[in-house]
Amino acid sequence: MMLVNESNWPVWEASLYPTDTLLLGQVMRENQRLTSRITSVNASQGLFYLSLNSLGMVAYLMGDKPTQCLTVGPAAEAVALSTPKQVRHLKFVQFIVGGIGFYFQTKGKMNKTALNVSSSATIQFLRLDIDGGLRIYGWNPRDR
Repeated sequence: MMLVNESNWPVWEASLYPTDTLLLGQVMRENQRLTSRITSVNASQGLFYLSLNSLGMVAYLMGDKPTQCLTVGPAAEAVALSTPKQVRHLKFVQFIVGGIGFYFQTKGKMNKTALNVSSSATIQFLRLDIDGGLRIYGWNPRDR
């Protein structure tokens, strides 16, 4: 997400600041990460971060030697069916309605594989929580 001035020059870019959240339509690329908060009311950097590797999203517990604690990605069978059996590389993920779209590049061609989550919520966001869990939150404004 980027805020630009009247001359179309960026004045603020979300990817330059740590965040724990993706909004619908937002993209996370190879060089970006989500970083958990310390607590639900303290937005300082927490103990976990999530980044991309060649096959999916991976969460780590920070430390001198980060420890992998969560992997999120499409099943190997789904990736094999949607992309040719050539070298595949995850270029980015996108938070889409009801799930996450994984965009793999194979010989210059992009292939999308979705990880779907059932939800009737009209407003959704994806967050790396303080416990290292990756969750989709949602609500319907009509349901008060």
